[in-house]
Amino acid sequence: MKGRAARGDDGLSLVELAVYIVVLGIVLAIVTALVISLFRSERTVSAVTGGANDSQVMTTVLRSDVRNALEFASQDGGNDLVLAVAGRDEAFGYECVRWRVAGGALVRQTRADALPADWSAPQEFAAGVTRLNGEPYFTGAAAISQSSPLRYGFAVATTADGALEVSGKISNAGYFGGDTACVP
Repeated sequence: MKGRAARGDDGLSLVELAVYIVVLGIVLAIVTALVISLFRSERTVSAVTGGANDSQVMTTVLRSDVRNALEFASQDGGNDLVLAVAGRDEAFGYECVRWRVAGGALVRQTRADALPADWSAPQEFAAGVTRLNGEPYFTGAAAISQSSPLRYGFAVATTADGALEVSGKISNAGYFGGDTACVP
């Protein structure tokens, strides 16, 4: 009797080991699915947040340009917006600014008022831009010394199946004086 092991010390049977492995596999599958779901959610939230941030920067710069515009006009069926912005270029008095939607990207270009053909390289503010409800991107015009509203609207793609709607109305301050070659 001395050589016999105690009754509870036999170890695991093959059936018990198989059950533990199956349970462990199920738990690992659930944890893996949760981790993958978290990464997908983070990617979606990051895309939407990035799109919202880009839209805020874009509208802030656009609002600044329009508020300081001596004159502006939407052109090319609402795809372009050309402005004469006051106080940005001391040598010429006004800076010409062009907002344009081309190839699905919203870009901003500048040039000195006296140099009609020399637009700067485009600065992209948003990609994946489409028309909002089929309307032109920009509508409105203001002549020198006249305050007038500009309406704008875009749909900016944030994910493969989502878009952020960006729209608004801005008026310029209606500055007096000056002559410019920015807006034909």
